[in-house]
Amino acid sequence: MIDAVEQHIVSRLRHIKFGGTSVIVYPYEPGREQGETRYPCFGVVLRDVLQSFRNSRPCCDLIKGKGEDITIEVRVPLGGGTATGPPEHEVEPYPTVVDLIFQVGVYATRAGDLRALVEALYQAFPPGYTAVIGENKPTFILHDVADNDDFEKPLFSKLFSLRVLDLQLERWEKFTTSSVKDVLFTIDNEN
Repeated sequence: MIDAVEQHIVSRLRHIKFGGTSVIVYPYEPGREQGETRYPCFGVVLRDVLQSFRNSRPCCDLIKGKGEDITIEVRVPLGGGTATGPPEHEVEPYPTVVDLIFQVGVYATRAGDLRALVEALYQAFPPGYTAVIGENKPTFILHDVADNDDFEKPLFSKLFSLRVLDLQLERWEKFTTSSVKDVLFTIDNEN
């Protein structure tokens, strides 16, 4: 799921056009060969994964029905009729909720190009931006961290922190339990 979020970020950045072409995005990949960097560009790296205690539910389970619904007869003393439901239920702990912190670098050889890319970055991740990624709908928060201009190269750069809130990671432990197959009810008529 974390990789899917990173792919979403890279994909959004690749939609930014500069001079009629897509801006180059360099995601952090440990095996990436070093070579000549082309400017202007974006760099993306995952900096941290933090458990979100504000949205954790350590004592809660999720129960999901499995299989095609079955019908059972409900005895007359319980109201009669029929009831339908799944033959089994899968029980799993509430997902672990995390926040991801990405560093997004904006790099250009001219100050005007840098300003244009920064503006485009805020368009790609506006305030309150959310996205559907798998079964998640995390919120993205972008904020300015630092300027790292190097006037000798010349290279103009600005670093941003992109925080992805409330990503739910499925937990591994789960079990299946059978549903009610029949309702047994007896009445003692001697009283």
